[in-house]
Formats: sequence, C-alpha cells, structure tokens
Amino acid sequence: ITAFEQFPFAVAALINGDVDAVLMDETAGQGYVGTSAEQLKLVGEPLSSDELGFIFPKGSELVEPVNLALAEMRASGKLDELAQKYFSADFKLPGS
Repeated sequence: ITAFEQFPFAVAALINGDVDAVLMDETAGQGYVGTSAEQLKLVGEPLSSDELGFIFPKGSELVEPVNLALAEMRASGKLDELAQKYFSADFKLPGS
C-alpha cells in the first residue's frame, strides 16, 4: 500500500506500473478514465456515496442566497445538467 498526496501522482504510478490499483473518489476516477480510457478502467461498485455540500461560517449572510440559487437551479434542471457533465461517466478532465 502506497499513499499519495494527490490523485495525479497515484494515477501516474498506476500507468507506470508502480502500483497495481488506485482507490480514489469515483468522480475523479471517471475523469481520469475519460482522458486515458485506453490505459485505465474503473472496476466494481463504488464503496460508498457521499453527498457534497457547501460549508459557511456560522451566521454567514451567504447561506440564504446560495440556497435560493440552488433551488432555482434544481427547478430549472440546471443542477441535473451540471451533474451529468461533471459527475457522470461523460466527465473528462479539463484540457483533454
């Protein structure tokens, strides 16, 4: 078992044959497979699925406007569009 500080180092080690497998966030994995499908493959089911969220300082005046913007994006379908673009198998890392 080898620990890496960042995903790119782990993926480079995998491609170079220095490690046999890499355990990482599924979305990041999809991005790396999207740019290197001939060299990489996601296998198995995700180990867990955690929801993402925003964190603000207690009492922040940004909470209400952000919640309103998210509600509008959800109602308009924009959140689904972004989820498909950035959190699906269609995701590719920028510059690829």
